[in-house]
Amino acid sequence: KKVVVESRGSVVLVNNNHIIEALTELIDLGFIVEPTSVAAYAAYKLIKESINPGETVLIPLTGSGLKMIDQLVELIRRARQNLNPEVLKF
Repeated sequence: KKVVVESRGSVVLVNNNHIIEALTELIDLGFIVEPTSVAAYAAYKLIKESINPGETVLIPLTGSGLKMIDQLVELIRRARQNLNPEVLKF
């Protein structure tokens, strides 16, 4: 908390639905990353409207999801079947 306050930063919380939606979008864009890395992109999607035009944003997408591609595909398949699509929209 101290670092966030001193840097005048903020914290963005994302839930599993945000992560699944962001993971699906990244895979559609050709980025296969591990799910914990997707949280940064999911958070960006929640705050992108508050970013000033011309500001640079760096989102580190780490890890390769290639080692777990079958699990990622299954996760997305189940999410698309079981969740209302409106729940997944930001």
